[in-house]
Amino acid sequence: MNKRILTLCLALAMCLSLIPAQSFAVSAPKQAVIKEAPVAGEMAFNRGGLGLIEAKDGTRYLIDRDGGIYRSGKAWMDYMAGSGSYIVNGEGYYEYPMGRTMFTMPEMEKNVKAFLQEHYPMGEVVSVQSEITYPFSGPYATCSFSAAMKSDDQLEKYEFYALIDQSGLVHYVTPLIALTAGGGFPIEMTLGSGSEGLVRFTKEYNDREGEHYLYETGYLDLDGNEVLVFSNNDGRDPEDPAIVIDASDVAFIGDFNNGVAVICNNRQKESLIDRSGKVLLPFTHDSIYNDCGRYPVVYDEGKGYGYMDTAGLIVIPQQYEDAKGNWDDLFTVQKNGKWGVVDTDNKPVVPFEYDFMSSPELGIVYACKGNKAYIIRFEDAAPEEELTPWGTPRVSSIFKDVPAGAWYETYLQAAYENGIVGGKGSGRYDPSGNLKHGEIMVMVTQLHALAKGEKFQPAPNPTDHWARAYCDYCKAEGIIDSRFDNKLDAKVTRAEMAYYFAHALPDRYYLEEEDVSLMDIATEEYGGDILKLAKAGIVTGYDVVGTNAKQFRPSRLVSRAEAAVFVTNLLGAIGPTGGVY
Repeated sequence: MNKRILTLCLALAMCLSLIPAQSFAVSAPKQAVIKEAPVAGEMAFNRGGLGLIEAKDGTRYLIDRDGGIYRSGKAWMDYMAGSGSYIVNGEGYYEYPMGRTMFTMPEMEKNVKAFLQEHYPMGEVVSVQSEITYPFSGPYATCSFSAAMKSDDQLEKYEFYALIDQSGLVHYVTPLIALTAGGGFPIEMTLGSGSEGLVRFTKEYNDREGEHYLYETGYLDLDGNEVLVFSNNDGRDPEDPAIVIDASDVAFIGDFNNGVAVICNNRQKESLIDRSGKVLLPFTHDSIYNDCGRYPVVYDEGKGYGYMDTAGLIVIPQQYEDAKGNWDDLFTVQKNGKWGVVDTDNKPVVPFEYDFMSSPELGIVYACKGNKAYIIRFEDAAPEEELTPWGTPRVSSIFKDVPAGAWYETYLQAAYENGIVGGKGSGRYDPSGNLKHGEIMVMVTQLHALAKGEKFQPAPNPTDHWARAYCDYCKAEGIIDSRFDNKLDAKVTRAEMAYYFAHALPDRYYLEEEDVSLMDIATEEYGGDILKLAKAGIVTGYDVVGTNAKQFRPSRLVSRAEAAVFVTNLLGAIGPTGGVY
């Protein structure tokens, strides 16, 4: 049994981080596996591997790469799968993939109303209405609001933007703009959706003819502090710590992606800037679209669409009618009115026969033709070449639904190589799927056996549940009692997971290395188990915005990707020798 454990994780992560950026990356050839989706569709979108299909009648379906339907309806939905959430317009924000309601729009509006009443005591806040809502990008989402405030029997209307956290609480708001005030040229401030820890802002003022003029634009950090500002304001404080650049030749800027953002000058030519505001390329291109993967899309009249790297080197020739995005050296492009996918050699991987196609994020494309929707997955044509530095197969080549470089890949590598976790058949690990009691019983069994220097092999019993032998082992070893006997296929909460993992090993393995305080476990049935794991550094809590406190969120379900992290932390407690029971 391979017991490199945490050393493997750290070394592999270091090896991957030392790979230099390249204009033309070398990757294994890809082959497309195409299957029809369970829904009809005319348009298809992809955010982090989660698909949004829109049918001819306006019905929208949120589906995963296996065709599972998470939500359907005629309300607009938007999402950022990496943030674990999606939004339904007019309704609220929801967790993905579990579907739990994070907060509703009325709840968010109530929180905004309370924030205004506390911080802007200009009168009674009569009403608050959400206007523009964005999905979460990291811990926050940007939303715009209108509010009616009453003072001295006068009703005043305002507009503003707010940064909302994942509880629906207000982090900060932009200055309120009075809509019913007369005279003057108020400065209007808007916020972008935010990316890479920066929130894009724009300040404009409008004249009496309604024309808007750029005043300042730039980026705020997540606390609302200005970091980089393009300004026409000569009266700024010279002691301001923000980087300030003259905005006389700036028309607009975009969000950051891969450390760069698009900037457009007053001649409507575009370039890229870094986080210091340095212009990286000459202003020669008509359009650059940067929020689409590793390589920006570039367009010039008379040439067409293609892809370039951030140094301006063309990666895919500008010979296409449109382009959507790229992933792992696969590029979505349009030719003769039809969409397809090409590789870095500009050779078709998916034929040009689709009416609509998404970007190829995380090895998946959603496409439509003839009112049918399709799920297109990409697999390595030579997976045997995908090895770790030690010559063992990488889990990203073993499991076709584990992307190379995924945040949990190194943890899963250690858990898999030590025989603690396995797949779900058909080359799948199902990282976003919910962990079930039968599955965690297998993990706990193998961890316990590893600490004893053993390997548990259940006797085949086709007449019983596949996990029954593991359940019986755990009870016989005193790890668990019979409370979960009839829940082998039920989903595991974080609190229940703590119960399993806190009893998987003898107490001496759980060293109290952390000074931990979790505000939501005092009345929790498994509070002692949670605290035991937290003090040992095996589990962590979630930061509570605006405080130094942490929550464990015991009722939240556990994904199979998260389970690999916790397993690897327990492997670290056992140690590289395999433990001495």
